[in-house]
Amino acid sequence: MQRDVGHWRRIALIFPGQGSHSVGMGERLYHASRAAREVFRRADEVLETKLSKLCFEGPADELERTINQQPATFVISIAWLEALKERWAAIDRKLQPHVMAGHSMGEFTAAQAAGARKVVRLPITIASHSPLMQRASETMSGWLDHFPPREPQATVVGNINGDVLRSKHEVDAELRDQLTSVVRWQRGVERMQELGADLFVEVGPGNVLTKLVRRIDPTTNVVSLSDDRSGLLSERFSAVESATR
Repeated sequence: MQRDVGHWRRIALIFPGQGSHSVGMGERLYHASRAAREVFRRADEVLETKLSKLCFEGPADELERTINQQPATFVISIAWLEALKERWAAIDRKLQPHVMAGHSMGEFTAAQAAGARKVVRLPITIASHSPLMQRASETMSGWLDHFPPREPQATVVGNINGDVLRSKHEVDAELRDQLTSVVRWQRGVERMQELGADLFVEVGPGNVLTKLVRRIDPTTNVVSLSDDRSGLLSERFSAVESATR
């Protein structure tokens, strides 16, 4: 049973990876947020395809393809992030996450959100987080070398060891190596809590990470922005905002 969000002080933004997609994702957000619409417009332009239409209308088998699923989840996540910033700017409030992390391919979204990476066309992965992905990891390394990294502007916790990624070089190493490494999500969540995070906000489609965080610690505050009941577009989200200490 979902519980209401209690008092909080420090936000951890968490970004989902592959497997959180569904046809229709982002459509309500598109109509509700100007900032989100701009993200979708820009994505369609850069990718030279109607990714937004695929997210909103499907077909499901086409969205399920890894080559579409991964960029779709990335774009939806950035759209939710920009919509949250837009909402808080309207009430003279600035989004200042205490820490952030991405699950699996969500690490690329976290790197983008932290200012450590520009959006690039990334090589698509399938059998992620196994030694079989060594060649993909080497390909990823080559791609990243073409786009010089920037120092992260926010604290990022990685998947490989649950460590804080303190420099652009550590972020790059994480993005390269995570393709062949196990995701230690529980360790990452515990690390974010050690750093003082007391509200986890899932930024992206679905609620996979929200459920995982609750399983790790049933007492912690966690909400998914896309949740119909308590997410960003619900009437209840104002209660989440007002619970800050």
